[in-house]
Amino acid sequence: MKKNNPIDILVENLIKQFSQINNFSLTQDDPLGNKMFNFVVKHISEINSFKNLFIQYFLPAASRASQDFQRNLNSSKYKHLINISSHELKENYYETIRLGYVGAYHKYEGYLKALLRILNEFFKEIDFEKNFLDLNSYLKKLIDKDLLKTINSFKISEKINWISNCVKHYDGFPIKEPIPDYLKNLDSSKKIEIESA
Repeated sequence: MKKNNPIDILVENLIKQFSQINNFSLTQDDPLGNKMFNFVVKHISEINSFKNLFIQYFLPAASRASQDFQRNLNSSKYKHLINISSHELKENYYETIRLGYVGAYHKYEGYLKALLRILNEFFKEIDFEKNFLDLNSYLKKLIDKDLLKTINSFKISEKINWISNCVKHYDGFPIKEPIPDYLKNLDSSKKIEIESA
């Protein structure tokens, strides 16, 4: 059986969602509409590719590396000199997961910044009164929100950002303040250890 092409699936899902929008044909006919459509496809593809890279390649490789070291240690004539627990041998695996959070946050942050740029380009083009105010300034003025600071408005992006900051600034220890309530049970004396799903 032929495996479905993930890009085909992505584009078909986007078309299905976009087709519910009035004048969807503009995403193909209008240059700016097409630019926005391709922007969404590109960024969603990048995020999915990054996720798949970690799940399908990095995590299995990190797990195999820990197992290989354990196997080599068990068969080493010097194993009596080396005192490393099997849990300690998984540190590279956990480090790979933690670095995945850093990468995921940077992908998301880059997406938001690029989204602001393309939306500003769009709104500037339709500003017939010539009093354009960039989207982020408009949101700050209208609802007192900075789009780049909405990361903590959603539990999943807040978690990714918080873990990313713990990795970058606290060597992976879960001590960045404030600690989200649902993460307060993590042991602050140990680096964050998350198993892949």
